[in-house]
Amino acid sequence: MVSLLGPLSLDVSWDCGWRGLSEFKDCGVQLCLNGVWRREIFEPTPGEFGVWVSLGNRIAWTTEGENWRRECGLSLGEPQSGR
Repeated sequence: MVSLLGPLSLDVSWDCGWRGLSEFKDCGVQLCLNGVWRREIFEPTPGEFGVWVSLGNRIAWTTEGENWRRECGLSLGEPQSGR
């Protein structure tokens, strides 16, 4: 049955407050399996996966957000705008 439908994809998000940030509105994690997160929508992409970290709109582009990204110890890609 699954082979008739094509590859299954999964898009899960968690809202959370990141330790060390003064603001937690719109903070969270987005997990995409067989898909990617593009400009506020999930786009099915067989064979691709990723985890997106959101610092929220108020913190993301500030010095506090930049410092957190540098010091968090995670291997992060390039920052993206959007949720």
